[in-house]
Amino acid sequence: MFKTVRNYLPFISIPVAIACSSVAFAEEPLRRANVYQSINEVFINETEVSDEERLIPGDLLETGTDSRADMLFNEGTLARAPSNTEFHFRAGTRRFELTDGTALIILQPGSSERTLRTPTAEVTADAGTVFWVSYNPEAKQTRVGVFANPKTSVQVSGIEPYADESVELEAGQVIDIVESSMSPTQVFSLPTFYETSGVADGLRPGDDLSHYPSQMREILETAQENTSLAVQEQQEELQEEGNPSDNFEQETMEVDGVGTEWGEIDVIESASEEDCGKFGLSCLF
Repeated sequence: MFKTVRNYLPFISIPVAIACSSVAFAEEPLRRANVYQSINEVFINETEVSDEERLIPGDLLETGTDSRADMLFNEGTLARAPSNTEFHFRAGTRRFELTDGTALIILQPGSSERTLRTPTAEVTADAGTVFWVSYNPEAKQTRVGVFANPKTSVQVSGIEPYADESVELEAGQVIDIVESSMSPTQVFSLPTFYETSGVADGLRPGDDLSHYPSQMREILETAQENTSLAVQEQQEELQEEGNPSDNFEQETMEVDGVGTEWGEIDVIESASEEDCGKFGLSCLF
């Protein structure tokens, strides 16, 4: 398949020293985003993206098969929409909305809480957090996972008339909300995901960030530090519990060449079979 990769410089002017501007960004609502990289089929309002394409409130961003869009928002959030995703946001809020597919969100240091909402769940995270949310509209199923949360836990709440429960997630944990029920929390292997994911480019320990614009590098550098620490802490905890631990070896990665492969969510600590049966789902994804 022919691959098209576009890299765009952000249309907004951001100070090089992002740390100095983090206070100004902290309380700023979402107003616009720049699609600074698109791979293959990326559309805004059914029109294929062009150079320095802006995403504004009310616009619908969609990605096709084997595709990906990377966005930088005005308040410093980085968002990635891999294949077969529908993503948008509302003006004057700090909330992203996902109606199909998957979104990976990287919150910059110093930012205030941000929320991502699907038709069945709401996810709230704080500064420095790296997390992902997927939504399957046919099954009315939301899945939430956390890659790093250096400050506070990620809050996941069901939306009525679906599940009205809430739970806190830490790095390496994943949960499902299926219609009216919230599944037990499970643990997935962080190293396995990074070794099989193209979408995780820039987040894996040791990834080269030189090809990113300077505005993104500082955010990704901090995110990479946090994801690396989360991998280390997961490995140490598994060893203490007597469970086998995955060793992260970047040179053995099996990822696609252009960064559209999502990656494997390998559950290493499952809920009981009885618990999973209550929710009509398999604990092994």
